[in-house]
Amino acid sequence: MAESICFDAPQGEALSILERPAEGAETPAGAGARHFEFSCRGDRVPLAVLAPESEPPYPTLLVLPAPGEGSELLSLQGLDSWLAAGVAVAAIELPLFGSRRSGKLSEKLTESVVTAARGEAIDDTGEHLWEEFTRQAVMELRRSLDVLAEVWGGEPNASAFAGVGIGASIGTLWCAVDERPCGAVLALTGGGFGPPSIDPTSFVASIAPRPLLFVNEEAAKARPGAPAISKDRAIELHEAAGEPKEVSWLAAEAGDVLDLAWKFLAPLLGVG
Repeated sequence: MAESICFDAPQGEALSILERPAEGAETPAGAGARHFEFSCRGDRVPLAVLAPESEPPYPTLLVLPAPGEGSELLSLQGLDSWLAAGVAVAAIELPLFGSRRSGKLSEKLTESVVTAARGEAIDDTGEHLWEEFTRQAVMELRRSLDVLAEVWGGEPNASAFAGVGIGASIGTLWCAVDERPCGAVLALTGGGFGPPSIDPTSFVASIAPRPLLFVNEEAAKARPGAPAISKDRAIELHEAAGEPKEVSWLAAEAGDVLDLAWKFLAPLLGVG
């Protein structure tokens, strides 16, 4: 690992869970939407959950779509199979995106990620911001499972992860430092660029022996929250991962990723 970085939330910090009314897109049939907020390093973190009609606790899929238009949990396509099988689907809202957006900082972060993905150098301010953003997001993912355990009165029966773009990079680090996810699907991400302390290639091997599926494109295409990742960058991350792992090369929109994730992760969650 290139440099030591701590992904533990401050000891003794209360979750301070609040539930707020679920608003937004229409909830899929056979599921209920719940919106929570919890504390992490003094920040308030939105957590959206789509829960099946069965009694909790449930197998749980944590998703991090690429930030941008249509990335909200309730707007995602491809969730029906999960919910029908009794799997809860949950997503945090990433720091510096959505309702947590900060004009200058959000723009600086996006600029730094895109610049680094092109193979160009970023300044110290951008590197530090990227490190702190990632550290915060990984800690929030760790605490999100703690929130669900408290809300449901028990740990999820099993949990897995699916992420796209920046969400996949963050999820790589989370799965590396948290033993609870039983497997992961990482889409439109790669390694070998950005701050060395949070380079996914330095962490991904720690996920083994839990299964990984990488989803990348032969011809890189930039999207909001998912800068164009070259094939070489993708392969660098693939090769750094341990076994078992699979690689899929195809055009991957959010719905495609969730469909692939269903085939790959459902058996690991005991529902496929």
